[in-house]
Amino acid sequence: FAYLGQIANVQTAEAQDDRFVAAVDVYAQPVTFAYVVRAVTPGDFAMPGVVAEDMYRPEVFARSKPGRVTISAAPGTMGGGQ
Repeated sequence: FAYLGQIANVQTAEAQDDRFVAAVDVYAQPVTFAYVVRAVTPGDFAMPGVVAEDMYRPEVFARSKPGRVTISAAPGTMGGGQ
């Protein structure tokens, strides 16, 4: 992810099947996060937007646009390892 520049270090992180949750201290300067999505099944999938919020200051928050991602079967497979 060199093209992203400096990626923030999180204090705590939890990866679940449907979300990634992280906590970080932010003090008046922008931070950059990155995450990798692992696909195990070909198909067309919805990608919900990112939500960032300060649990102690509800007026501080950010959201990104949702999107879609299409995962193709690997060359030489019938999709799903058949």
